[in-house]
Amino acid sequence: MVRSVPMERNCQTVRYALTAGEKRFILETDCEGKLLKLIFVDNAEKTECFAGLPSPCGVAYEAQTQLDEYFKGKCRMFSLPLNPEGTPFQKRVWDNLLKIPYGSAVSYKTLAQSLGMTNGARAVGGAVGKNPLPIFIPCHRVLAAHGAIGGFALGLPLKKELLALEGLKISSNGNYIFS
Repeated sequence: MVRSVPMERNCQTVRYALTAGEKRFILETDCEGKLLKLIFVDNAEKTECFAGLPSPCGVAYEAQTQLDEYFKGKCRMFSLPLNPEGTPFQKRVWDNLLKIPYGSAVSYKTLAQSLGMTNGARAVGGAVGKNPLPIFIPCHRVLAAHGAIGGFALGLPLKKELLALEGLKISSNGNYIFS
């Protein structure tokens, strides 16, 4: 569940360099050891942003371990303390993202309806797009109408890779099949 935890004024966030398989990420945590943000470093030219970042320890080490296991197909659900920053509406949407099972996908419209919003697909899509902890909060499992890929903050190639890893099927027209 996505929780809001007020941070002390002197509380500093910490950034860690993570490697999961061949992928590189920057993970931001709060001073209480909860995950705040995950940033995908998508190519070798950007690895200079790793300079000076500490190696993962504590919750960051556990996050790296679970991400690595996820990319190996061994971890289907993350068990990490989350504290993403967002509005109450965004957090409601993110809570619902956590309910989408591994290997499944829903449309923005279906996700909106699960929140009691008959015509809320765009608002829900906006909240999904602001998810600061993609993969951990599985926004890649939300697709556009009729199974079109939609968007993804970490890039469409990675979204396609995540959906393939989770075994989502593609129809003959190139769209994903909802499960």
